[in-house]
Amino acid sequence: LLVVVAAGSWFAYQKLFYEGSPRAEARLAINQAEEALDKAGPMTQQDATTGLKQAAQRLLSEARRQYDAANYEDARKAAVESTLNSDKALAISRGESAREVQFYRIEGDVEVKRVRELIWVDAERGMALSVGDQIKTSSKASAQIIYFNGTITTIKPGSLLEIKDLYDNPATRVQQVRERLREGRISASTQEPSAAGSYHEVATQNTVAKSEERTDFDVAFDKDREKTEIEVHSGRAILTAGNEAPVTVNSLERVDVDRESRVSPIEKVPAPPVMTEPADQKIFPIKEGHAPTVDMGWEPVEGAGAYRLQ
Repeated sequence: LLVVVAAGSWFAYQKLFYEGSPRAEARLAINQAEEALDKAGPMTQQDATTGLKQAAQRLLSEARRQYDAANYEDARKAAVESTLNSDKALAISRGESAREVQFYRIEGDVEVKRVRELIWVDAERGMALSVGDQIKTSSKASAQIIYFNGTITTIKPGSLLEIKDLYDNPATRVQQVRERLREGRISASTQEPSAAGSYHEVATQNTVAKSEERTDFDVAFDKDREKTEIEVHSGRAILTAGNEAPVTVNSLERVDVDRESRVSPIEKVPAPPVMTEPADQKIFPIKEGHAPTVDMGWEPVEGAGAYRLQ
């Protein structure tokens, strides 16, 4: 009887708390990274894939370390990047294209339209994407895609993004990604460049924002007003609009570009608040008939007149 009760309790825990939790997703991602590294082959032979395998091993070790520290989202991100490096090494060894892009996270109604196709299909996590594909989010949906170089783009609700170009030269290690935001808002989180000449570019109808270093920046485009907004949270981005000279937007700065491609003066923006509660990755079980109460707390930001919770 005790064995049956214990087994039932374990099954209930798996179904109610573990499956789909940040911890479970991190564990699954680590397992997938381990399998991908095994498929990529041993690192005894020095070739074009050696650096990729070493990066995959380093990221896998980081994923395990973050998992042991209960930083499950960081663990999952490192594991996914490790898998991308292993897959890239395997593709190169087979003489195939290694410019991989896939969904990292999907929330709500997200659709994809393949290049040269007319129909939209539901997005699925892990779905591979390529040049010319478009991603559309509904008014209550969002998605994250991760590129072969580790950059993550978050597509906010009510947005339409197109993957314009992917460039990866194994010989020079130059990696370039170009996106086109047709409407809505995205956040790009770029990594340290692998070599000089690497960049991540986001274009709208009247503006191009380019990052050549580790940067977190937002790009928004209002299709009706033909207005672009650029906001940099860390790092810097180079903005080009019309015939005007390029403008450097640094950390905690923002600019607007109107339909005539006129760039507004640079404005300072406050830093995001530091959360104090709840603890990161905390789980709030929903019991039937009783919604959980979640207390949110953060440190005050000097000069802030109001706070927006997303």
